Amino acid sequence: MHIHQTGMLFNRFVQKIRFLFGLDLKKIYKSEELLWIIFGQLGSLILGFGVIKLLTKMSPGEFGLYSLILTISALVSAILFGPAEQGFLRYYFEFKKKGLLETFFQQILKFILFATIFLLVLSIPASIFLKDKLHIVAEKRDYLFYFLTTFFVVLTSASTISSSFLNLFRERKINAKYQILERAISLTLLILIVYTFGIDLFKVILSLCITLIIVLLFKFKTLKNYIVPNHTTVSPDELKVLNGRLLFFCLPFIVWGITGWLQNSSDKWIISSNLSLAEVGVFALLSTVSNYLIAMPIGLFTQFISPIVLSKSIEGNGDQDQKTASRIFKQSIVFCSVYVLVISTTSIYWADLILRLISNSQYVLPQKYLLGLLCLGGGIFQIAQILTVKGIIHDKPSIYLIPKILSGCIAVILNIILIKHNQILGIAIAMCITSICYLFLVLTVNLIGLKNKDTILSYK
Repeated sequence: MHIHQTGMLFNRFVQKIRFLFGLDLKKIYKSEELLWIIFGQLGSLILGFGVIKLLTKMSPGEFGLYSLILTISALVSAILFGPAEQGFLRYYFEFKKKGLLETFFQQILKFILFATIFLLVLSIPASIFLKDKLHIVAEKRDYLFYFLTTFFVVLTSASTISSSFLNLFRERKINAKYQILERAISLTLLILIVYTFGIDLFKVILSLCITLIIVLLFKFKTLKNYIVPNHTTVSPDELKVLNGRLLFFCLPFIVWGITGWLQNSSDKWIISSNLSLAEVGVFALLSTVSNYLIAMPIGLFTQFISPIVLSKSIEGNGDQDQKTASRIFKQSIVFCSVYVLVISTTSIYWADLILRLISNSQYVLPQKYLLGLLCLGGGIFQIAQILTVKGIIHDKPSIYLIPKILSGCIAVILNIILIKHNQILGIAIAMCITSICYLFLVLTVNLIGLKNKDTILSYK
């Protein structure tokens, strides 16, 4: 009797999922795509916690320094690689329609090459400017460290772009394998470092670079299968016009990136200025755990859903595809909202245990609710980000400039004010308030800025 009831409940759950996303689950199960996505996410999450456990063998101060370097990487990605990625993903369909896929991938490789050269040149004055701020101890390796960090930034961004294209090409099973492979190699190298040479920041960055190079070679080998010869010829003038449209589309994302960085990464620099590197390290660990629990799962879910929505909205034929895209989009918002509420609530009760398992007592704070607040703030921000897909499909990402700018400014102001009175708790409160403001602004822009557009992803 209990087995029969359990079976009925499971069947109802499956039917709800089928209705939720309008997908053929039997086809997905047959291709093992969904199972590999779940397996990849869970495997990456488990191995990722192992990586954090080893990284926190560094002191909170050195881990704080490591997190500041990651914010520099995030800034470069936000103003350079991130906007380019959005443009390439959006205009892949345009180049595909014109039969210019070979030219399209050549443009990507050229961009990565020029971006690498630009960053290497920029790293020289940047190293001089940041030397005193970051307090790099290993004097003889200063410039080598900054060059290595520059390569780390480029490799990280290239890996992100390649993963996005693998998802676009529905190679999610392979992407999941690469995701686990990357974590496994990182974990192996860090174990070797910790128990053989002793861990320090230089060795950590070096091991991460080696990991990214290995995984990128596999990713590029897979993507190479999609680089087919052009079916048509294009004149230099036509290509210039197409590239100009792509560039113009990318420009608003630079502002998006800067303001997003202010909202999500400036807090660590404000902590370092007002408190200490050790407290940056403690906050960075909380942020990392929050990222693993909220941003990573929602980000992967979005990578799974977005190509379907974009494909049906841009390449779809007829109203049925438009309605399917709208249904998947809306129900994805509901799904992510429920997920954020559940994780934020449960993380309050499990925060102390989680932090002790993946680090040590130096990183544990008495305020157990901090992790829950960071999860809630980060989750609201992720939901607002998903809502910006509407403007991207309408080829109008610039409508989100005002929400991005205002939320970035609000984040910096609140961080500066609240950290003086509430320290790290003030940062968590500021994140929640800023994310709520950002969500409200995005919803307002979607309702007003796109009200005269066709019904793709409408709220009706």
